[in-house]
Amino acid sequence: MKEFLMTMLIIFFICLLIFVIILYCVRFLERNSEAIKSVIEINRKYVFHEINDKRVEHKYDYLVNYESVSLKDVLTYELINYKEEIEDILKKVMENHRLYSLYNKEINGIKCFGEYSYAFPFRPTLLLDFIEKRLFKKMLLNPKTDFYIRVIKKYEEEHEECWFERHEIVQIVNRINKKENGRYPDDVWESICKVERSKVSNALRFKIYERDGYKCVKCGKGGDDVNLEIDHIIPISKNGKSTYDNLQTLCHDCNVQKGNFIIIEDKGNNINDSFQFGYCPKCGSLLRLVKRDDGKYLECFNYPKCKYRERKK
Repeated sequence: MKEFLMTMLIIFFICLLIFVIILYCVRFLERNSEAIKSVIEINRKYVFHEINDKRVEHKYDYLVNYESVSLKDVLTYELINYKEEIEDILKKVMENHRLYSLYNKEINGIKCFGEYSYAFPFRPTLLLDFIEKRLFKKMLLNPKTDFYIRVIKKYEEEHEECWFERHEIVQIVNRINKKENGRYPDDVWESICKVERSKVSNALRFKIYERDGYKCVKCGKGGDDVNLEIDHIIPISKNGKSTYDNLQTLCHDCNVQKGNFIIIEDKGNNINDSFQFGYCPKCGSLLRLVKRDDGKYLECFNYPKCKYRERKK
């Protein structure tokens, strides 16, 4: 038993001695290694942006909606909503990439390994070289020079996901930036319409039915023999959203008759006209036809904030 304890005690002191020697070598290298001093000086010169990958998740309670959109459609829709933020991140990524190339050139130019500003009391050369290289690698900066967006869509137990890389994100952003006269390119617009339609969940659908009394808001028909549908007051094709205030209950016949028109009924403003697609030449918003006491006017949806207003005969 005594021999065992003596053996363990000797092993303990040997390990302690090794630890002390390594710690002393590390402290010595931090103060006197020319290579370590060089990498510290270079690190002070470079400031990199902090980049975090993004995560987008869409949940569905209706299988048809889940299957109607692709992960790329979801990404396109979200990039439109957060375009400025994503463009700013992409700029920072490119700046990190440029700076990191310059940083690596300076780091690769360090050749003074094994050179010290103060003579080591004893020279365990192999140990010093090993610790110096490990310490050098540990001190190197490793900025994020790429950007990913993780897109997920879920329906009950099913789910799909994909990591979109920077070049894929840039391609979609470039397509979005080709918007002209208030219109996106056809592929972008198709993705917007798919995702916007898919946002009409079963829960939202029945909230609209309940609000409208399970009747068509135009003709008043209801009952089990009437095919009721959810309609966008301002159609998706005209920048309408799948929100509570922009949805209404129509029977199938009234929905077909309404088609791709916008029908506004507002007794307070005496608006009771349908009008086709049009954009304000000043701000790019939709135009509406308004009937007032002194005549009809084609005015911007943002009126009076936007001053565009044209009298119609």
